[in-house]
Amino acid sequence: MAQYHAVIGPTARSARSFISRPIGFGLDEIAVDAIRRAKFEPAIDGGQPVAVLINLDVPFRIFSKRTNVHAPPDAADKPPSPSSPDSTA
Repeated sequence: MAQYHAVIGPTARSARSFISRPIGFGLDEIAVDAIRRAKFEPAIDGGQPVAVLINLDVPFRIFSKRTNVHAPPDAADKPPSPSSPDSTA
């Protein structure tokens, strides 16, 4: 779980983003870029949009064929079946 802070301006875009609790491996840069591109709903004060600081907790999950428990594994991922010396195949 990584944590980021962002200042959301009156235009509903992230004006600045800060890494509070990094996760590393280049994922922080990807998350900050996604926050920068995202459109938010602006905060309203007195009927006018204003800038506000928000905290974003971002969970990262690594998916692969080996961690995907819902799909059956491919035949290429299975180890070869053992064979006995007297079997003819």
